[in-house]
Amino acid sequence: MKKILIFLLLLVTITNKVKSTYTVYLNNSVCSLQDAYHQDYPSKKILAEAERVVNTFTLSDYDYNTFINVKAGVYKVDCSSFLSYVLAISVYDWYEKIYAHAVLSRFPSTKNNPTLERCLAKDFYSFFKNYNNRSDKYKGWEIISGLNDLNPGDIIAIKYEDGASNTGHVLILAGEPIQLEGFSNTPVGYTEFLVKIIDSSASPHGTSTTYWPRVRDTRTDNSKNVDEGGVGMGYMILGTKDTDTEQKIQFWRRSNLSGSVIYRNDPSNLSSGSYTTRPILFGRAVPYDNDPEKYSNYYGVNMDRILPYKTLDTTGFTGGSEESGDQTGD
Repeated sequence: MKKILIFLLLLVTITNKVKSTYTVYLNNSVCSLQDAYHQDYPSKKILAEAERVVNTFTLSDYDYNTFINVKAGVYKVDCSSFLSYVLAISVYDWYEKIYAHAVLSRFPSTKNNPTLERCLAKDFYSFFKNYNNRSDKYKGWEIISGLNDLNPGDIIAIKYEDGASNTGHVLILAGEPIQLEGFSNTPVGYTEFLVKIIDSSASPHGTSTTYWPRVRDTRTDNSKNVDEGGVGMGYMILGTKDTDTEQKIQFWRRSNLSGSVIYRNDPSNLSSGSYTTRPILFGRAVPYDNDPEKYSNYYGVNMDRILPYKTLDTTGFTGGSEESGDQTGD
């Protein structure tokens, strides 16, 4: 009888694509089927934690000085400290690789006593930019280049190379791309796609009630978001060239507003116009194969500075100020 009940629970879980948590008790121990599912799909675990924060927080502010109290539901974070929290609490080993890469790239002489408290947007971008699938230190991550290959739970990393005060921006993809009808300023020969995202931002990603689709960022007029900043779910736009069968991202916009600034991914993209270049990359957490040695152990990087993020499900955390974030505006 017990075997039948366990089988039924498994069947229900698979049918519902693990939208709820089902717990099975075996020999007085607890085995979460959702946890087992997330071991095979770590990107889904990333998305699940990001969605949990968006749906349950009591107060959030966009702040370079990190303050997180999970029990109280308080998240005062910028984009990179929020993503650092989400990755460390949900897929710590995957985040550890990016952190170790950042320390070795930026502070090679102090890897055993790193000055880096957490990864900034430029560190996430650098990790994806230097990705080499043949190198053991990148195991557990994949780079996604085509729009059709994007999935919810993927990480978006943008680098600002135009003298901006911040190093870039990082977001979590939270929905499938939706083709837009196009705006009057959509570049000729290109198609734009709306994508749902989760991040910590200084202002909402689109508040339009005029332009289709009429979507609102969850931060808009939300009393739990200080000055409409902090953690939330919004929308941005990705653009592809109509003749590109691989649908590589040519440009992006911060929101769904038609007046939102177009940033090209590469100087070779949209070469006929005067556009600012802010490159964008997409990374996905995937299962390890044969559990390769941790990047930090292999290269001897001290992890003490990021360990607080790993235990934030039970404790609060206060961090120092390091710039990294999203610009305000449309």
